[in-house]
Amino acid sequence: MFPLVDTHCHLQDGRISENLAPLMHEAYAAGVGFFVCCGSAEDDWEAVRAISLTWKGVIPFFGLHPFYVEGASPKWDQALGDMLVSLPGAGLGEAGLDGMAFPHTLENQEKVLITQLRLARDLQRPVSLHCRRAWGRMLDILKKEGGLSHGGAFHAWSGSVDMVREVERFGAHVGFSASLLRTANKKVLLSAQAVSPDKMLIETDAPDIPPPFVPNGINQPAFLRHTFSALSELRNLPEDVLAEQLFINSRCFLSHLSGVDIQS
Repeated sequence: MFPLVDTHCHLQDGRISENLAPLMHEAYAAGVGFFVCCGSAEDDWEAVRAISLTWKGVIPFFGLHPFYVEGASPKWDQALGDMLVSLPGAGLGEAGLDGMAFPHTLENQEKVLITQLRLARDLQRPVSLHCRRAWGRMLDILKKEGGLSHGGAFHAWSGSVDMVREVERFGAHVGFSASLLRTANKKVLLSAQAVSPDKMLIETDAPDIPPPFVPNGINQPAFLRHTFSALSELRNLPEDVLAEQLFINSRCFLSHLSGVDIQS
């Protein structure tokens, strides 16, 4: 079967980085072959780079998450650009808008997001996007900035079916997490059934969004297998068929990265 691709995780997070070796081996054993490891702020970018150079199949992304826009240095954008230029095989992200956790920073979040979208366009990189309770503004920004010309994905999807259709128009893929294992989350379950076959992705967001059965509340890439199985049921697709489609979709999402060779 085709290898699974964890299209959004944070291997540099201290909750899992201290125990990364066994977790990576568990992931490989579970059929996960590739990992999009997303930086969130200036102080974790170097750790993301190091992990990508150490572990097979790790693809680095670097970005300024909306949670951390207020603490960014005056030259964060220059530092981000320098990091991306030094690594042609790196994407941009995690970037986005969050009107739930830090609504008072939305104006600054928007400026930071626009800067990152323009940087991704100029450097021809895909973007991993975060959006909560800011969908209207996100769509306005994507429209004004010309969409996602070099690929992009909304991670940990939490929007409606109608919003799936909207983001697909901008060229975005839609990433589903272990939220698919929470049967009360009807909006996400319906979105997973409605997303276009060529736009669906899966992810862990490890160490966040663990499956409901995880006792310590810490997610890890090996658990991607459970999200994969849930999506197979929701889409009524045999696992081998779904694995091939997700592999093709992941390769499309990452196709603009120089030197990144995603093979089965």
